[in-house]
Amino acid sequence: MFNILLLVLIFVLQPLEETFTSTTMTFDYPSNWVVEDMKVAAVLATDEASLETGSPLDNAQMRATIITTWIESLPLENPNAPLQDIIVQLQTINTVPTCDAFEPLQLALIHQAAIYYTRQTCQTTDNLVIVKRFSHGALGIVVASSAAGEMPNFEATLIQVAASLRHIQNAFTVNTETYSPPYIITAPPSFSLRLPDGWRIEEHPTDRLIGVTDGNTSLFDDEATLPDGTFSLITVYAADDLPTDVDTSALDVLRWLTEEGQSGFEYTTPQSISINGREAARADLITGVVDLTYLVIALGNDYYAAMNVFGVPGAFDEDAQAIYGILSTIQIAGNQ
Repeated sequence: MFNILLLVLIFVLQPLEETFTSTTMTFDYPSNWVVEDMKVAAVLATDEASLETGSPLDNAQMRATIITTWIESLPLENPNAPLQDIIVQLQTINTVPTCDAFEPLQLALIHQAAIYYTRQTCQTTDNLVIVKRFSHGALGIVVASSAAGEMPNFEATLIQVAASLRHIQNAFTVNTETYSPPYIITAPPSFSLRLPDGWRIEEHPTDRLIGVTDGNTSLFDDEATLPDGTFSLITVYAADDLPTDVDTSALDVLRWLTEEGQSGFEYTTPQSISINGREAARADLITGVVDLTYLVIALGNDYYAAMNVFGVPGAFDEDAQAIYGILSTIQIAGNQ
């Protein structure tokens, strides 16, 4: 049986003011800590001297390896087991003779995310293992070490880092150097965006709707049926615009936008992506008559830009690079 203690963390030991994004993950961390991208993992540490794997840790130093991975890729006897059993399997794989057994699992609920963690004491170090399960069959794992007796100074912050961890399934890079100078959109909240050659901005004559297109027709035209190119409606949301039960991440914002009754359509399951290193998400609706793709990107400071893309079948695939590029240029006024 598992001894699982239910905890609700109501404070952060250190504020998470920086964001790390790689091709596989994104997470927030304290501004006075450092992070190194190891491609398949990230190493988070309290200082540059602590980054090197295997280097001794002094007092006030901590090093954590962070990964996101598909459950099926782990050497588990039963990848379909409950998360608690998976953690026990991981503990068995990582047994170290000079360390005590892992303590009973504990559970922290942060922003509706279940974070399991367990401690371990070794001869000269304290270890902390934190695991977060994502809804699409992946795990986020944080394995941290500190000098003996020092881990309580980092535990609450590391659990919050794990809570912010997102798994990125697809990463897209678009060169936007040749895009236009910023267009300023004054509709609250004020934001800017840049466009590739051949694209233009449209504003609805009465409603505060913003669109970008590479075609000649417009969905704002009452007589228009389908765009002759790709037409995208852009909306910017602040965290205060969202229901209180929506977590502040691009993926969860898109889940809310594509819920049945919210959008009026049944979209594919939203998937995490990154665009030019920024956290984003995508869902699609394929009708055979018109393709609709819904995109959300994190703008920072709890702002999110949503782009609802309309086009004839196949239009999005042709314009995907331009659409991703435009979305990645959106910035809230004052963050530029």
